[in-house]
Amino acid sequence: MKKKQQEKMNIRCWIVVFVLLTVLGLLFVNSIYLDGYYCTEYSYESGNLIADSYGYTVENNSFQYTGDEGSYVQISGVEGPVDQLMLVFNNQAEKDEEVFVNYVDDEGNILDLVSQATWKKGTNTVKIDMEEGEYNSYLLLLSCNFTLSRVYYAAENGYEGISRVEWIFGVMVLVVILTVLLLSISKTRVIIESADRKVVDWLQKIKENRKEVGKKILLFAGIILAGVLVSYVVVKGKGYTFSGKTAILAVLVGALAAMFILCYKNLAKRIEVIGFFVILLTGSMFALTEPANVGVSWDDEIHFRNAVQLSHVFDGQISGADLTIIDDYTWVALEKKNYNREQQKQYNQLMDELVDSHYYAQRSGFSAKNTLIAYVPSAIGLILARGMGLPFDITLAVGRWMNTLLLAILSYFAMKKLKSGKIVVLLIALLPTNIFIAGNYTYDTWLTAWSILGLSTFFGEWQQPEKKMDRFTPWLIGISMYLAVLPKQVYFPLTFIALFLPLSKFHSKKECWMYRIIILAAAVLPFITVYLQNIAGSGMGQGDIRGGEAVDATSQMDFVRNNPLQSAKILLNFLKIYLNPFVEGKEYISNIAYLGYTPVNGIFLLVTVLAGALVSREEGETRFPWWTRAGVLLVYAVIGFIAAFSMYVAFTAVGADTVAGCQGRYLMPALFPVVYVLSRFSFKTWVKGWLKEGNINLVLMLILVASSVWGLWTGCISLY
Repeated sequence: MKKKQQEKMNIRCWIVVFVLLTVLGLLFVNSIYLDGYYCTEYSYESGNLIADSYGYTVENNSFQYTGDEGSYVQISGVEGPVDQLMLVFNNQAEKDEEVFVNYVDDEGNILDLVSQATWKKGTNTVKIDMEEGEYNSYLLLLSCNFTLSRVYYAAENGYEGISRVEWIFGVMVLVVILTVLLLSISKTRVIIESADRKVVDWLQKIKENRKEVGKKILLFAGIILAGVLVSYVVVKGKGYTFSGKTAILAVLVGALAAMFILCYKNLAKRIEVIGFFVILLTGSMFALTEPANVGVSWDDEIHFRNAVQLSHVFDGQISGADLTIIDDYTWVALEKKNYNREQQKQYNQLMDELVDSHYYAQRSGFSAKNTLIAYVPSAIGLILARGMGLPFDITLAVGRWMNTLLLAILSYFAMKKLKSGKIVVLLIALLPTNIFIAGNYTYDTWLTAWSILGLSTFFGEWQQPEKKMDRFTPWLIGISMYLAVLPKQVYFPLTFIALFLPLSKFHSKKECWMYRIIILAAAVLPFITVYLQNIAGSGMGQGDIRGGEAVDATSQMDFVRNNPLQSAKILLNFLKIYLNPFVEGKEYISNIAYLGYTPVNGIFLLVTVLAGALVSREEGETRFPWWTRAGVLLVYAVIGFIAAFSMYVAFTAVGADTVAGCQGRYLMPALFPVVYVLSRFSFKTWVKGWLKEGNINLVLMLILVASSVWGLWTGCISLY
């Protein structure tokens, strides 16, 4: 009987693995771009679109038709042939309008060539098939009022590479090979069988307790529905529009409320599971409701560009929609472009049309290959979303949501590693600045999440002085810290925190030295990786030129060398403020970039986090020695110094008496070890015993989540 059950399980595992890999493979194939058009975009804001006009009253890019015969708007041409023009207007056509295009040669002569298309009523775009050839410019003839926003010049890309059928065949061959390889490894097969068994047991339990499960599902849905109704009444009562984004926020907040109510008894014992879903739901609020643009978070146009390029590593071309949102980030960031409903609707329609029209551009080279690993989660999200054929705005949201998923997963395992103070991981993860960043394109989340996992594993070992360290743990700590630091090597001091464990944790001195070698290697290998890339010619790209014309890294270094005392004084005066959490804390606690600051006071949130960490202690838990406490403070200060010195050289005007561009969020990866280590004392835990750990955890999570929700509402959703 057992033999037959084992055979059935083996067959089921083969089927599950094969089907899963097949689905993923087909989604990948469907996500790649093959034949289509290479496009060039000219926008009005770029200043190189409109060359001349006649027969219109003109204000900026708005043209009021005067009725004159021979009226035209002359737009620039591009190098190379153009097979299609896509005109994008800020206004919708009031009725079907005929659009004519005349061609102008290099000498300014109007040629006897005319192309025509119809601008359909109620639309913002018109696509025109063009005559073969290269032309200096084009004359647009429209007998109506219009506001020309941008023009896309498209030429067939002449794709002659691997066909989609050949891609599918190759992927299926790879799927068969991977299936055989995975299931031929005994350990892998055991893991898959164990997961399969757990899923079957879980489904069986649901079946056996279906009435009770059904009641909980109905109660869960009822709480969410009640939350949506309450939010509708409140929002309408305050004079705001109850939009789709408001509904998404209400559903996610309702899901959190339902989880807190139904899982109240597990808020202490299963905090890692509760924390996983709290991080996931809170980060989803940002990822799903922010406009489908970059320019929402710090440098997210750079991070999105790297993520989308990585997602097209096999086909070598990206969508014209991707290029457009990257080009538009300045206006999104500074003018909150596309935050209101009508703008977002028009913009999303344009992006979908660009994707559906197969308007592409060649993928450019990566500027810094060592950072690419941090974009793997977002790239996977983009590939899967494109493969499923999701609209562009949802695809973009899925890509940035993957950072939230990464933070939730690694935080879960980090809390599992700790024997006490698990809530500290959650407190750091749920800081409004941190969870906001996790809901956007970034590499900061990769750094923070992996370092928290590595250091939590180290701290968990400290809390078990009687237990010898197993062979896997040093590698987990080392690999986690290596992955954390690789995209941003200035954080290598974090790795040294894990360097010193007492000899009593090891079976022998040899094991102790091996552990230290692994940790030292984790600190040094990121630098070696980058050095080898530079030798290979990949380079690190251009330096930061955003500081202005007065920035010159070479001259600034000369100034530092020639004026060491003055430079030291400048840096120390800056660090005196920068390292003080009660002054700078709001910059990495309540600052949510271009959405503004959360309305909740940053110092209040800082005190909440510190108090929560202090209360999370266990009776008689192992204390960290004074050198560990001093060490984490030193690491915090060193990271602050490295960040300040880097920005002083690379971003600050030569000889300036302060540091420019050194943002508070640069200290965020150092927060977890400082807060955790400094909050471990052997004092009596009477507060925890009196208030109960579950109640404390609930209050802490509510404060942090409410701060993020309030900031998201005031800075984004209320504007929609």
